[in-house]
Amino acid sequence: MVALRCYESKTAGIHRWLNIQPPVYRAEIDSVLELLQATTNLRWIEWVKPLRGKCKGLTEIKIDFDDDESDTKIHFRILGYQTRNGEFVLLFPFRKFGGPEYGPACRSAFGRMRGVERDGQRAQPCRFP
Repeated sequence: MVALRCYESKTAGIHRWLNIQPPVYRAEIDSVLELLQATTNLRWIEWVKPLRGKCKGLTEIKIDFDDDESDTKIHFRILGYQTRNGEFVLLFPFRKFGGPEYGPACRSAFGRMRGVERDGQRAQPCRFP
């Protein structure tokens, strides 16, 4: 099983972000993260992929689904990284609109990653329903 850790600070973090999402979106995200926790190896999951270029060193979790009410596709991404001991730290979640540019999200994720590496208490075990 993959141990997920969640970045949290006084003003930001995975759970703070999840709590402001509409319930139907939160349910979709929770279900994907629960599936992720039940796997043994992230390498073989098609919706988890290492990033390249300026984001190299980070991994994205892709959460895509249809919003039945608005008849549109919803795209969420959660950037994170795998630690040396095999845990996966969820750093920066966001809703993706449009193009493939992740520059600002990657900069934020790298900043959070440095914070977790300095102080491991910033990434506590995740709690999903």
